[in-house]
Amino acid sequence: MRPALLFLFTLLAIAASSAEARRSGNGALSSARPTTASPTRTWDNSFGAPNGLSASASQGTTVLYAATFNSGASCTDQGWTSVDVTAELGEYWHVDDFAGLNPANYAALAGTKSLWCGARPSAAGPLCNYSALPGYGNLWNQAFCTKACIAVSGDGILDVAFLARFDSEPSYDATTLEYTLDCAGADGWTVIDGGIGVWDGLIPTASFGGAYNIGTTGPVKVRIYFESDGAWSDQDGLWNSNGAVVVDNLAAEGLAVEDFEGEAVNATESNDWITCNPPGYGIYTALFPGATLVQEDPCARDISCVWAAINGSTYDYTCGGFPGQAAVPFGNADGQYLDNDIWSPDIPLAGAGATVNLEFSVYRDMPLDNLIFYTWRVRSKDASGCWSQWEDREFVYFGGQKDWLRHVNQIGDLLNLTTGVSMSVRFSVLDLCGVWCGTVGSGACHSHAPLFDNVKVYRVNQVGPQWSVRDIDQFQDNFAEIIGPYAGKARADMANDISPGANVNSIVPGDSSVVRVSDPVSGLGVDGGNSRAAVYCYVSVWPQGQATKTGAHLTQDPVRFPVTGSFNDAGGTPWTIVQCDSAIVNGIAQPDRYCVDLNDNLFEPGDTVCFFYEAIKTNALATYAFGSNLGAQSSDREEAAANPSEFTILPASGVANGDNILYVDGMDGRGAQQYWESGFINVGNPLAGADRFDVRGPSSGVSNRPAGRVKDISQLVPAYRIILWDTGDLETGLGNGSGTPEKTNDYKLVNQFLANVTPSGGVYIGGDDVAEQLSTYQSSVHPNGVDAITFKSTWLPHNLTAGNHRPSFGISPLGSAVAGSFLNDPSFVIYGGCPLINDFDVMEPQGTAVNQVTYGVGTATSANGALLSNVVGDARVAFGGFSLIYIRDDETNGKSDRGEFLFDLLCWFGSGCYSSGVPAPTAANNLDQNYPNPFNPRTTIAFSVKDRGLVTLRVYNVAGELVRTLANEEFTAGAHTKVWDGRNDAGSPVSSGVYFYKLVSNSFAQTKKMVLLK
Repeated sequence: MRPALLFLFTLLAIAASSAEARRSGNGALSSARPTTASPTRTWDNSFGAPNGLSASASQGTTVLYAATFNSGASCTDQGWTSVDVTAELGEYWHVDDFAGLNPANYAALAGTKSLWCGARPSAAGPLCNYSALPGYGNLWNQAFCTKACIAVSGDGILDVAFLARFDSEPSYDATTLEYTLDCAGADGWTVIDGGIGVWDGLIPTASFGGAYNIGTTGPVKVRIYFESDGAWSDQDGLWNSNGAVVVDNLAAEGLAVEDFEGEAVNATESNDWITCNPPGYGIYTALFPGATLVQEDPCARDISCVWAAINGSTYDYTCGGFPGQAAVPFGNADGQYLDNDIWSPDIPLAGAGATVNLEFSVYRDMPLDNLIFYTWRVRSKDASGCWSQWEDREFVYFGGQKDWLRHVNQIGDLLNLTTGVSMSVRFSVLDLCGVWCGTVGSGACHSHAPLFDNVKVYRVNQVGPQWSVRDIDQFQDNFAEIIGPYAGKARADMANDISPGANVNSIVPGDSSVVRVSDPVSGLGVDGGNSRAAVYCYVSVWPQGQATKTGAHLTQDPVRFPVTGSFNDAGGTPWTIVQCDSAIVNGIAQPDRYCVDLNDNLFEPGDTVCFFYEAIKTNALATYAFGSNLGAQSSDREEAAANPSEFTILPASGVANGDNILYVDGMDGRGAQQYWESGFINVGNPLAGADRFDVRGPSSGVSNRPAGRVKDISQLVPAYRIILWDTGDLETGLGNGSGTPEKTNDYKLVNQFLANVTPSGGVYIGGDDVAEQLSTYQSSVHPNGVDAITFKSTWLPHNLTAGNHRPSFGISPLGSAVAGSFLNDPSFVIYGGCPLINDFDVMEPQGTAVNQVTYGVGTATSANGALLSNVVGDARVAFGGFSLIYIRDDETNGKSDRGEFLFDLLCWFGSGCYSSGVPAPTAANNLDQNYPNPFNPRTTIAFSVKDRGLVTLRVYNVAGELVRTLANEEFTAGAHTKVWDGRNDAGSPVSSGVYFYKLVSNSFAQTKKMVLLK
C-alpha cells in the first residue's frame, strides 16, 4: 500500500525553501497517478520559502493565532492534540439494506440485507467532507473477522465461501481473504486469496472462496480485509465507487452460513463474525523541553518546549552518535510505520481576508536516507461544523542539515474564506520506509527530528487573486528532439513530466504548465469571450523578432487555450496572451487549478520562451505571478513582464567555436546562478556563449535533469566540450528521480559524454553531498547503481572519507591547493557557516585520480581531499566536495578567489585560457535581487563592483528614511554579499512592508525593492 502521506501527496519529491532557511534542498517524489484534495506527494528538502507572496507599502499583518507551547517553565499543548493517522476513524464493515440508495448500484446480494464495506453520505463527523459518497475513503484498513478461532479439517484444508461484489480502484485498493494462528487476531495474518489484480476493480456479483491448503489444522482466525491507499476514492471524488465490497452467504469451515438477515441495519457483528480493524501504530508525539534534546545547529538553539515524535520510543540515536537521545521509532512486526500528527485547536477565520500565512519552526536532522519526513496541512470548518479535507502543497519535507528552519507558507487559497468560520493546522511525522526503503533510501538510521515550535497564523492585508505555484509544475529547459546538426523541434514540457504525454503529477494530461490561483473572498472573474475563468499566460519568444512564434499557433490546442490578445511592455517586448483552462483529472475540473499547454512542434534550439501569469477577480483587479520560479506576486503587469520566468531550448549557442560549455544549475532558484555569473565575469567572461540548463525543483526527483531531457546522449558531444554541474548544498546530487533509470540517471549521461568527448574536454561536478550520495549508489541493484559504479571506477576513483567536514575541519575550513595543482591560487575559504550550515564531502583519491585541493592548513593528507581530478584519455574530470558558491576570499589582493578558481578550472579543461597566465579578473557593476524575496527574518543581497573602492549598501523604508546601513567600507573588485536580518541600525526588528536597498560605488548606483513579511 502506498503510504498515508499519499493522501497528502503522492510522490517522490523533496522541495524548496526560503532564504532564511539555512540550506537549500527540496525534493519532490512524484507519483505516476493524479490526486487533488488528497494528492500523492513529492519530497522536498524545504527552504521554507513563502509560496509566492508579495506586499505593498500599505500592507500590514494581523495575527490570527500563535503558539509557543510554553507556560512559564512548563510545557503546555495549548489545545493541540496528538493523532495516530494509522488508526481507523470508524468501523465501516456493517449490515445494510441499502434503502434509499440507487438500487441499480446498491442492493443486497441475497435476501434483503448484506454485509457492506462502505459508507452512506453524512452531514457530520469525519465523512461530511467526502466528495462522492456512498462509497469508501482513502487509507481505509477495514477487517471483518471470525469472533473466535475455528478448527480446520484434518487435511489442513480451510474452506471459505461467500457471494461478493467488488468495486475499488484497480491496482491500488483491494480486498483479501486472510487467516492467522493468533487467536487474538493481532498478528501473523497470511493472505490466501484476493489482493491487487484479483479482488479489485469492478467485479460483478459472483461466488468466491474455495478450499485453501494452509498446512495446519488450526485453530485459526479468518478475516476479510479491505485496504485502500492515500488517494483516489469517494473521499476525494477521483474514484467514484459503490463501496469497496458487498458480501453475503458467508461461510467458513464449520461455521453456519451467515446471510445477515437477522441482524439490524448498521450492525457491525453477526452470529460468528465481527469487525476487527487492526490497531494503529501508536501515538508518539508529545512536548519536550528543547533544552533536553540534542540540537546541533551552531547558529540557533531552541530551549523552550517543542513537539517531537519520540514519546515512548524504545529506539535511540546511537547511529548518529547520541545513544542517550530517543529516536523516532521504526516499523513494527505488523508492517506498520509511524504516521503521527499534531492538530491545532480551532482558529477563528472571521475577517481573515484573502491572504493568510502559516509560519512555523522545525529542526531538521533528517537526511533523505532516513526516510523520515514531515508535512504541514490546513483545513477549514463551515457554519454547520463540517471540516473540509486537509489541504497542502503536495510535498513531504526532509533535510539533513541539523538546523532550525523557519517555514513561511501562504495558505489562504487552501481555506474556505468565504463561509468558513474557523481553521485548523496539522503537522505530520512520517516514516516512509514501507514505500521507499531500498529505492530512495535505506531507512536504517532515525534521529529524534523533526522538532516543531513557534506556530503562527496571520493575515496579510492584500487584495486580489492569490497564487500558489510549484516550480516543478512549470515549463522546463529542454533539448531538441534531434540535436545535431542543431535541427529539430523541442517539446514544451513541465518539469514534472517524465515522458511525452505522461505527466507525473497527472493534474492534466500531457505536459501542461499548472498554477493554482483563487480569490477566496469574492472569486475570480469570468472572461467575457468564453465564460471561463479569467486566468491567462503571457508568452514571449526570444530572440525578439520571431514573428512566426506569436499568436494562436503558440498553443497546443487553440480551442482549449485560445489567444485572447497581445501586449507590448514598456521595453517594447511583444507578448501573446493565452487563456488558461481548468486542470482536469478523470473528467473533473480541479478547483482553483489552471493549465496552459504550448505547441510541442514550434520551438527550436536557441529559443528562450518567457512567460508569466495573470488572474483577474470579479471587480477587475488583477494580480500576476512572475519571477524565475513564479514565486513573486504583484498587481503591476510591467513589473511581471520585466521579471518573467523562462525556459530555453538547447543547444542554444551553436558549434562554431567548437568550445561550447553547458552549465547545469543543479540548485535552480536557490541562489547559485548569481555566484556563477559573477565568476564568469571575473574571468573575462569566456562563457558568454555558454548554455545554462536550470533544474526546476532541483531536489524533486521528477526526471527534469539533463538525463531526463536529452533525447540522445551521444549527440551531446558535438554540442558541448565541457559540462559544469553544480548541485550546491542539495542532498539529492545527481542521478536521483522518480522515472525509469534511463530518464533519471545523470551518471549514465556523464559517462557517455566523457567516453566520447574530443578533443580534450570533460566534466566538473561540485556540491556538498555529491560524493556522499554517489557512495550510496555503489550497488548493482540500485536503479542507478551500474552507471554510478562505472563513473566512480572509470572516471574518478576515490573513497568517501566523510560526508561532513565539520568534525575534522570546523565550519569554514581553508581550502589549500596541493603541490602541482592546476589552481594558481594557493588557498581560499570554503565557507560553511551561519546562517547556512554546510556538510562538505571529504574524499581520498584512488588509482590515477589526484587531489587538487585539501581541507585545512598543515593537515593536508591524501584522505583530506576537497577537490579531486582525473585524466582518462581525452576526458578530464574534476569532482568537488563543495559548491563553487561557497568559495570566499582569504586575502585582499583585488582578485576574486571564486573567479580565479573558475578561470583555472576552465584553463585546465583547455577553454578560455590566456597565454599570459591568470589575468587580473575583470568585473562589472551589478546589484542583484535579494534572495529570498519576500523574506522573514533574513535575506541575502548579492552585488558586484567593477573597481576597488568605497561601497555603501543601505536599506530605506517607503518614506525614504534610512533604516539600516549594511556596508560602508572598501570592497575589492568582484562579487560580494550582505545579509539583512530585518533589523534597523538600533538593532530593533522592523515591521512588515516594502523596503528599498541602494548600492553606491565609485561609478555606479542602483536601487531595488524587497518585501519583509512576518
